[in-house]
Amino acid sequence: MKRFVRTSLALGTMLMTGYAVPVFAQAAPPPADEAEHTDRGGIQEIVVVARKTEESLQTVPVAVSAYSGAMLEKQSIVNITQLQTTTPNLNFSSAVAQPGSATVFIRGQGSSDGLIAIDQAVGIYLDGVYSARSTGGAFDMVDVQRVEVLRGPQGTLFGRNTTGGAVNIIANQPSTDGFDAMARFDYGNYDTFLARGMINVPMGDALAARVAYQHREHGSYGRNLSLDRGLGDANSDFVRVSFKLEPPGSRFKAFLSADFTKFSNLGELVGLKSVTLGGPTSPQQLLVGLCNGTAPVPALNALQPFCPAVARGPLQDYVYGQNGNDNIYAVYQNTPAYGKSRTHGASGVLEYEFSDAAVLKSTTAWRGVYMNSLSDNDGTPYLFTGGLAPFAGNVIDQDQFSQEIQLSGTLDRLQYILGGFYFVENGTDRSRSASLFPLSPGIGVVDGTVRNQSLAGFSQLIYEIVDGVRITGGLRYTEDKRRLVSRNRDINYFTNVVTSSIPDFLDGDVSDPFRATFNRTYNYWSYLVSADWQATPDVFFYAKTSRSQRSGGFNTRAVAGGNPPVSFAPEEVTDYEVGAKVDLFDRHVRINLAAFNSDVKNVQRNLIGVAGTRLISGVANAASARIRGLEAELTVIPVDGLTLGANFGLTDPKYKRFINILDNTDWSDAAFPYTPKYTFGVTGDYERDIVNAGTLRLRADYGWRSKQYAAPMQLPAAARVGLTPEQIAAGNQALQDTSKISSYGILNARIAFELAEPDLEFAVYATNITKEKYFTRLLSLENTPFGLTSYTPGDPRTYGVSVTWRY
Repeated sequence: MKRFVRTSLALGTMLMTGYAVPVFAQAAPPPADEAEHTDRGGIQEIVVVARKTEESLQTVPVAVSAYSGAMLEKQSIVNITQLQTTTPNLNFSSAVAQPGSATVFIRGQGSSDGLIAIDQAVGIYLDGVYSARSTGGAFDMVDVQRVEVLRGPQGTLFGRNTTGGAVNIIANQPSTDGFDAMARFDYGNYDTFLARGMINVPMGDALAARVAYQHREHGSYGRNLSLDRGLGDANSDFVRVSFKLEPPGSRFKAFLSADFTKFSNLGELVGLKSVTLGGPTSPQQLLVGLCNGTAPVPALNALQPFCPAVARGPLQDYVYGQNGNDNIYAVYQNTPAYGKSRTHGASGVLEYEFSDAAVLKSTTAWRGVYMNSLSDNDGTPYLFTGGLAPFAGNVIDQDQFSQEIQLSGTLDRLQYILGGFYFVENGTDRSRSASLFPLSPGIGVVDGTVRNQSLAGFSQLIYEIVDGVRITGGLRYTEDKRRLVSRNRDINYFTNVVTSSIPDFLDGDVSDPFRATFNRTYNYWSYLVSADWQATPDVFFYAKTSRSQRSGGFNTRAVAGGNPPVSFAPEEVTDYEVGAKVDLFDRHVRINLAAFNSDVKNVQRNLIGVAGTRLISGVANAASARIRGLEAELTVIPVDGLTLGANFGLTDPKYKRFINILDNTDWSDAAFPYTPKYTFGVTGDYERDIVNAGTLRLRADYGWRSKQYAAPMQLPAAARVGLTPEQIAAGNQALQDTSKISSYGILNARIAFELAEPDLEFAVYATNITKEKYFTRLLSLENTPFGLTSYTPGDPRTYGVSVTWRY
């Protein structure tokens, strides 16, 4: 209740501040992305910046899904991860032990690890500014003008780390057209509370300011039965302040923005999905035995007092779905977990138009993230892997600076963009974790400091050969310099003896046995060649080929023996795509289609192994692959006020070659992580004006995805000894199935009524109406001596009411 009062007072103060300047109040024009580009009515046109210049969604030769701020509100989308319901071939997950993170997969390209030195395959951009880390990347959609999801490699204009695509979040900018204000309050089950406010204040004809704020929280979705405490809650605050300067008659404009987000929870909700029981002397059963005083080696039973107090009973008793445990949100953990993160940023965009032939634009930005968490990674009362309170936890601290300069313009039939980009980030990755404790007394300390620099030059030319026919060529050169200073070490819990994890021959510093320095430089070219044809005003075709890279880097968890290796090389994707965008029946039917084929070299894969009794994971270049697929988006307006939509995605990936470097086994039949073969969604919107009363709005959407796998999993070399090829294939499939996430579908709905006077909207909403039980992430360890797989469940059914006021 105190938090509710504080938040309400904050919003009230914002809005009362706005009331002090009523002279500016007037009706604001509709956003550009919702404006009609024709007087024929039908489906509204959306303007996107998929090629860093404003273009119609229907005439840009890129597979892109775009959502206006109004569309996001109708779908009750408040977080970036919810976009996967209505976007083909888009999948979100989260990094292990990183609450509030967002790892993105598009067309089979992504990374399930979120360490400071490992880059993602899908770039996240805030007003055109690259956000390098998935930590804290579960961004809230607050006062957003538009979100664009670009599918496929975007390496020419957006740079490296966009081999899968890019997600561009574009906020509403301040406007001098008039005073504007908004307040929204939601309340729902699980004590869900959302308070959102915005004010836009003109300061004369040239300057305007805008402030947006949101507080969002909900109680625990689940419970840790071992410690009798809640899990799966969330509490966040977001604020953004922006200014826009655009003197009338001037060719100059400037946009300045700063934002801050704070997130916290009681820790990740992690349960036990399945177990492969080991033999009596396996590390798995030795740990269970000593914690229950029944270890076959009597000396081990003396370690029982050091086990977590709740570590008792057979391991299989804690598996979800066993012994009557059908509550996916009721789990057993030994650690009093927590999660905290802060993200912040500031940017300045300066633009001067010399003429139509030359527009100079500068984007300067700073961003940073801090995360501190303690997690139970295995979802059991035993400590197979995870934090050991109060000695262990994870800390990631990163800050970045970027500068982009671009010159663009139009010369008769030629459009061009020339630019340069500089990026630098500094960060630390500090964590302490235990494995098989107290069977193994070592506390593994990851202590890495990174500095990553990137310098690039790029150009793109668009030439209209004849009316309606264009060719596009783009080229980008990038130089990456990456540096890791590692101080990894092991601390014996019982003796406090510290040993180095990095041997001297790995660039070690002989004067400091706990420090090793690694440097790598990578150079690569990206390109784009495309042709498009505006066959009629409503029919558009394109074909393109492009190349993009994901940067190489370092494994901050590197240990002695190079298991996995300290560094890994850049991943390269060469893509071929054809597409069509068609409007029919006076823009009452829209069909957007794309088909693609990608060749991938040096595929970066997260591999998991065991060094001694310690769990080791990291990225290695393990394979080459090809990825094929289709995407289709359909929008239909059968009658006035009713809009129906459907989307379909097919992704068919296959490794051409995959040799697991940990034991040199063939993993070519392994699955791609977090890549459902099929995604499908349907939406329905109905809007009806009621004379002298207001407007009724109805919305429902359903998103479904086929089975997927959380990680590539195959038999290790030792388990293949003496087996026939057929037995190995069957064993590989059985092990791969331990990382399977079954198909699932999510149904959401919203009913709203907006009064004609005053401007108030009342709404009721529900998500996951059918109470679908599903997994969003798995940690698969059944090909290791740990022999278990843990899970993070998707959100349960939530519902609530919402009130929105606009001025």
